[in-house]
Amino acid sequence: MKLIGSIAAASLLIAPVLSVQPYLFAFGDSLSDNGNTAIQDNNIPYWNNRMSNGPVWNEYAAYFNRLKLVNYAHQGGVTDNDLIASATGIKVGVPSLKDQISRFSATFKNITTPEILAKSIASITIGSNDLKAIATLGSSKIVRGVSAADAAIKSMIRSIDTLHSLGFRNIIFSNFPQPVDVPAASIDSDAAVLLASIATSLSSKLIVEKVNALNFGYKDKFKKLTVIDLHKTTAVFKDSGVMSTTDIQNTKNGCYNVDENENLVSKCDNPENYFFFDSAHPTAIVHAVVGAIVSESLMSSNGYDVSPEIVKNLVSKYKLHNVYSGSGPNLNQTFISVLKEKEYNMAEAESNYQKIIQDITS
Repeated sequence: MKLIGSIAAASLLIAPVLSVQPYLFAFGDSLSDNGNTAIQDNNIPYWNNRMSNGPVWNEYAAYFNRLKLVNYAHQGGVTDNDLIASATGIKVGVPSLKDQISRFSATFKNITTPEILAKSIASITIGSNDLKAIATLGSSKIVRGVSAADAAIKSMIRSIDTLHSLGFRNIIFSNFPQPVDVPAASIDSDAAVLLASIATSLSSKLIVEKVNALNFGYKDKFKKLTVIDLHKTTAVFKDSGVMSTTDIQNTKNGCYNVDENENLVSKCDNPENYFFFDSAHPTAIVHAVVGAIVSESLMSSNGYDVSPEIVKNLVSKYKLHNVYSGSGPNLNQTFISVLKEKEYNMAEAESNYQKIIQDITS
């Protein structure tokens, strides 16, 4: 199959729905990065500096809702670089969530107002790299690890609070993933996985509670809080009906796998049949489904709702069967041209901030 291989197969391109929000501002890690981080990997054919074989979920969500996209997310991003360095000794070399929002604020705060940003949406996916770093502490430092995880949660909450203070009233954010759902986590030591699992259990539960408590304290509350449940999303793709609808045949292994020295040890023939493109990151069809679920949640009061029936219905409604069509790696150039017109990575946003503000205010 090829990814959206011809204009004739591109009924995906006529699926978007009307929305009043002009922009989606994305922050976070590799699940959201649309090319801010240059990927140097000769073993895995990542698409255009995305950690996948096609566009990521926020690109689909923006398209389906007729939003333009500004993307500050970075592969490898954590909640706070200083926090992770202090807790684990690991120095992260890309902007953290805290850094990304600070940089966004430095560019846009003086030329916009809370009333303007209230018309737009902010999204966050974060936590995987925090837990990966915390897991290196091992089982002998569980108390320290749980404390670090709690600090990461608090840092994320502060970032959401900052977005509120800037004017955003519509926020999409993910909970922390379960390591047992990710092939890369399953090859770590038992102690590391145990620690990460404990931290994740705390994270997934506490994030939603803390965000709701934060919102309760606002006079001008968030109008919409959408939680991307990564664990439930991964689980639903194991349903036989969903696997058949999406043509995914493997939900346990990555299509491409490398060893600890980044040497390729295995690869599949058809990545479109896999949930994971590498040992940690979803394939394009998974991103497209998440984008469709988010699109639906933005238009309803049900929030991020995922079940086998919902996924099967959305594949039909948004014509996601056309994400892959035919054979070969070619992308539909009509769709790609739309992306180029409708989205900015961080560098592009900072070069075009005046146009972006004009779009929001016009």
